[in-house]
Amino acid sequence: MQVDRIPPRAGWRWMTQGFRLLRREPLALFGTAAGFMLTLAIAGQVPLIGPLAIPVLIPLLTVGFIQAARTVDEGGKPLPLMLFEGFRARSRGRLAPLLVLGVINAVLSACAMGIAL
Repeated sequence: MQVDRIPPRAGWRWMTQGFRLLRREPLALFGTAAGFMLTLAIAGQVPLIGPLAIPVLIPLLTVGFIQAARTVDEGGKPLPLMLFEGFRARSRGRLAPLLVLGVINAVLSACAMGIAL
């Protein structure tokens, strides 16, 4: 893996581009973010597995949020179901790596909670 060296101002440019996207479709992107949070909140209410499901769901939902942002960037209107695009990654062979990332996230979160107690 090769790391690209970029100047610090590239981060600022990235942030301003993100806000430009948000100005194009504020309702759709805020709605997608609200759906993201609502999905995690509902998952967290499931007895026993809910708290562990949240870190597993985060990578899958993030893929959907990125897809919605990409759609806005390309001039389209994001649809609510785009949030669940990560779950459709199975057809492209990308679901397993996202689930592995989510499980790693869950294990590390559980360890962090154990250390904090």
